Amino acid sequence: MIHRALSVVLAAALAACASSAPSLIQDVNPRHARFTAGEGDVALVIAGVLIDRPEGESKVDATVIWRRVDDASGEFGVFRRNKSDEILARTSETLFRTLDDRAAWSLHRVRPGTYALDGGEVSRGGVGARAVADLRDGKRLAFDAAAGEIVFIGLARVPVTPDPSVSLARLSAEDFQDVVAELRRAAPRVVGDPQPARFALKAVPCREQYQPLAFHQHCVSALRSWPK
Repeated sequence: MIHRALSVVLAAALAACASSAPSLIQDVNPRHARFTAGEGDVALVIAGVLIDRPEGESKVDATVIWRRVDDASGEFGVFRRNKSDEILARTSETLFRTLDDRAAWSLHRVRPGTYALDGGEVSRGGVGARAVADLRDGKRLAFDAAAGEIVFIGLARVPVTPDPSVSLARLSAEDFQDVVAELRRAAPRVVGDPQPARFALKAVPCREQYQPLAFHQHCVSALRSWPK
């Protein structure tokens, strides 16, 4: 069942912590990660990033951004630092690694809702380049996160190229089990079974423009599309 869910869903498709600011999304501190499936009013997301770096290249980092889709407008909300609903999966801030250390995994508490792939950034030798999201017919990869769920969203692949784009990598059932085993070891206070996300393609309009100093704003992703 797990193999089917991963191979079919991932391949084919390819919280906020309680506070006075309920929209604030906070990454989980690996040393104090605590979450029990079926409890609480937020979801826990397991996000991975894989850098396709050239042979011999080691000083490369990547960030992949998933953002919450506004329930009313169906758009990404306007980005406000530390107040936006987003998942920032960074290779420089990881809980554990798999696939011979090439895949970096992190945990994120998020408000329930729909999250879509916005884009990312690749940093090489101190120089950053935006990585747009691969689209199909103008639609983005998206998933739903419900309160109390541990959602596994798989591994986002970011190639080190002059014009990088973000897509999902294929994972086998064995790869998934390796992630679960490492999660148990690195975060023993996370209780419950991760569930593979059910991905869909979703049109998410965005009125923001990309700004080099605010790499979160990648709404020019719509300029790129998968080949027919």
